[in-house]
Amino acid sequence: HLSRDLLTRLKEGQTVLPPNDVAVIAATIDLLETENTRADGALQGRVNTDQVAVEGHSAGGRDATLAADLPEVDTFISVTGVPPVPDDAPAPGELFSLRKDFNLVDYLRTVTPPDKPSMMVVAENDIVVPPSFGPPVYDWLAPPKRYVELADTGHNFLQDACVLVQEQGGLQGLADAFGLDRED
Repeated sequence: HLSRDLLTRLKEGQTVLPPNDVAVIAATIDLLETENTRADGALQGRVNTDQVAVEGHSAGGRDATLAADLPEVDTFISVTGVPPVPDDAPAPGELFSLRKDFNLVDYLRTVTPPDKPSMMVVAENDIVVPPSFGPPVYDWLAPPKRYVELADTGHNFLQDACVLVQEQGGLQGLADAFGLDRED
């Protein structure tokens, strides 16, 4: 999702949750299936479209959970993911929170979880999508399911592990290199 890449995030910030991208995920699966069977395709015969897993980070974790309803998807992983809520449920702001009039547990009681194996990964020190959202969503998920909470990590622990990011001093070093303040 180019609208959510690291450079865009560092330059522009994000004040609202982007709309879910289940259609983009479905189109990507279709494209992989097409390229897998195309005689001159770079992926010809290299993709097992009989076993599809979807993984997403942050808002992409929400998308992965919502995309699990696609018949092509067999399993999904949400990494420091936003809960699978309607587009208008979040409160506007830099960090993920829900409107005061939106009750996550009550909402989850009204929707059926995907009947697919899943895994949730939360970060102990996540200030963007607080780990407190993890247990209600995990309780809602259908089995089999796994819950992993990583100690001493934050929301962007995946990006912080990137060698290119580490060479710049982590995400803050990268933001400094772009001349961005934390408020940006």
